Amino acid sequence: MQVHPIKNTFIPYRNSLNFHNPKSCRLTNFNTTALNSALEQLGFKVFSFQAMWPTWQESIPLWTEAIEAKYHNRCKPYGRAEFDKLLGDYDVVKCPHALLFAEDLAAAYPEARIIVSKRDYEPWRASMEKTVFRLRQSLVFRLLHPLDAFRAAWWPFLRLIMDTAYGGWAEAVPGRKPYDEHHARIEAITRETPERMLVFSGPKDGWVPLCEFLGLPVPETPYPWTNSGADFFEKQGHRAGERLLLRKLAERVAVAAGVGLSVYWFLRRP
Repeated sequence: MQVHPIKNTFIPYRNSLNFHNPKSCRLTNFNTTALNSALEQLGFKVFSFQAMWPTWQESIPLWTEAIEAKYHNRCKPYGRAEFDKLLGDYDVVKCPHALLFAEDLAAAYPEARIIVSKRDYEPWRASMEKTVFRLRQSLVFRLLHPLDAFRAAWWPFLRLIMDTAYGGWAEAVPGRKPYDEHHARIEAITRETPERMLVFSGPKDGWVPLCEFLGLPVPETPYPWTNSGADFFEKQGHRAGERLLLRKLAERVAVAAGVGLSVYWFLRRP
C-alpha cells in the first residue's frame, strides 16, 4: 500500500474531530455519516471503522496493539511511522480511531487540520443510546460471535474500542463528566494553534465554513444529509451480522440434532 507523506485532516471528537491537509484524521459526535459523505465529495479518502474490514486479519491485531500500547503500556506507543502504516493512503481519520488517538495523531501530523463536529450532550447521548450503546448490549454478538471467524475477531475488538473510548459514558452518571472532560481535552490540543481547528455543526452549517477551512471550492450540490441513527444497524451491517450468527447457530443445532437422532436409532437397533 502506498503511504501518503503527510496526514492532513483529523477529526477527533468534541462531539467529533477530523484531521486534514495534506492528510486527515477525525473524531466524531454529530451526524458523521453526512460529514463522511461531504468529505468524500470533496475528494478525500476517509478512514472509517468499516475501512478495516477488507484487511481485518491484519488491521484488527495492529489497532489492538496500538490501543494496548497507549492505554495499557504493553509496548511502545505509536508514532508517525506506525500511523503511516496503519492509515496508508487515507486522507481523513474519523471516530473512534481519532477519538482514541487524538493527541497522538495531532502530534504525529502537525500539518493536519482538525474538524470538531459540534453537538450538545443530550441529543448526542440519545443518538448513542440508539446506536453504539445499544450495539454494546447485543446478546447475539455477545453469545454467538465465536461461530464466525470474522465476528470472533471483530466483537472483542469492538468491545475493546467501546470500553476504551466510551468507558463510563454509557452510564447516566458519570456519563456527562467524561463527556465534558473529553471536550476539554480536545480543545487543549489546538489551544496554541486555534487556526488549526474548525468547530463544525454539519448540515446546519453547510458547505461554506468547511470548504473555506479546507481551501476548496464550494460544491453546487446540497450538503449531504443522512439519518445515521435510524439506519445504523442496517447500514453498518449489524443486522446482517446477527442474522448470520443465528443462521450458523441453527445449522449447528440441526447437525447436532441429526447426529443425536442417528446415535439414538443406532442404539435402539435390536
